[in-house]
Amino acid sequence: MVGAVELDQEISVTVPLGTRASIHCTYGTGCRSYIHWYQKKEEESFKRILYIKISDGTRTNDPDYKDHKNFETEKKGKEFNLKIPNVKSFHRAVYYCACWDSASHSKYYCKPPAQKLQQQDVLI
Repeated sequence: MVGAVELDQEISVTVPLGTRASIHCTYGTGCRSYIHWYQKKEEESFKRILYIKISDGTRTNDPDYKDHKNFETEKKGKEFNLKIPNVKSFHRAVYYCACWDSASHSKYYCKPPAQKLQQQDVLI
């Protein structure tokens, strides 16, 4: 497939409430501009949390998402991590990473979807 972008994410990560969670997203060739992180809660629309510039790891918070303080980011080579330092029940959601290639104006989503957060065990 010409121009295909590969994004890999763990299917699920389970952590107890009150602990640290880390969601990993790894990209392959073809993803050149930004990694975006989205949150999807039951019966709500997708919300973009933030995006990260691939070249230098610069983080930009989405102005429409109000709880940025609950998330940290980390760039390690081709891996971008979304971290929740102190998992609470309101973090219960499915988290997705996506790639935006500004050169081709294309958006690519991770398959499979990231992780879910459960009541006692947080699936991220």
